[in-house]
Amino acid sequence: GRFTQKQLIDGMLSEFIDWEEGKDQLREMGWGEEDLATLLNLELDSVSTAEMRKIIQYDLLTPKDVALWFRRRGHPPIESDWLAKFLEDEESQRIRLRIAKLALDAWDGAAETWSTVEAYLGAAHYTTQEQHLLFVEAQIRLIPKPEKAPTERSLTASQVGARYKSGILTRPEAETYLTALPYQADQIADFLDYYIPDVPKEEGPREVGAGVVGGLFKRGEITEAEFRIDLVMLDYEGWAVERLVTYYKPVEPKPP
Repeated sequence: GRFTQKQLIDGMLSEFIDWEEGKDQLREMGWGEEDLATLLNLELDSVSTAEMRKIIQYDLLTPKDVALWFRRRGHPPIESDWLAKFLEDEESQRIRLRIAKLALDAWDGAAETWSTVEAYLGAAHYTTQEQHLLFVEAQIRLIPKPEKAPTERSLTASQVGARYKSGILTRPEAETYLTALPYQADQIADFLDYYIPDVPKEEGPREVGAGVVGGLFKRGEITEAEFRIDLVMLDYEGWAVERLVTYYKPVEPKPP
């Protein structure tokens, strides 16, 4: 079957259809020579830069064809040649930039390892001057950035509360942050009361348990009377005291 006019022109522009053969078929469709030239130029002019970039990427047009495309857009001949060259070289330039970024990101700052980075940059056709400038950029990247102190409006209310509760912020500091959010005075008081900092409990001396004094009694380090007094002080009484005394009573060694 025959191609439509649009399919025919697209095939000619992408060189899937021979240019002269395509023109012959357009003539058969009734296009005269002058009209034919105008039609083809209009179709070429309708190609966007992005589309032309794809056409170049797949090597469907020669640099001369691309330069003519720029000429039809009003660029002078020399400028058209340069623009065609730049457009053709865009993809390789993007790749070179990615290589440089990866190489600089991988550098650890040691002078002896810069030679490895230089090797990659040289392979990507960076000049000596460009490599030096990239080295300066890489050194600047290694300068530690000062930590930004939080501004009065850079913290949320919950963040202020958490910092106040953990002791990072004093109450006046927390009030300043909340005022900037803005919170009213009565709201601030209620809010901070909810986040009152935890006060660590002071540990007092641990109580000696019945097991400890029982062990002393069993080993003969305290008398039964002393053991009974200790049990009473530990709130044992009556039957419980008697049972513990019996349980911990020293066992007389068997005679040989």
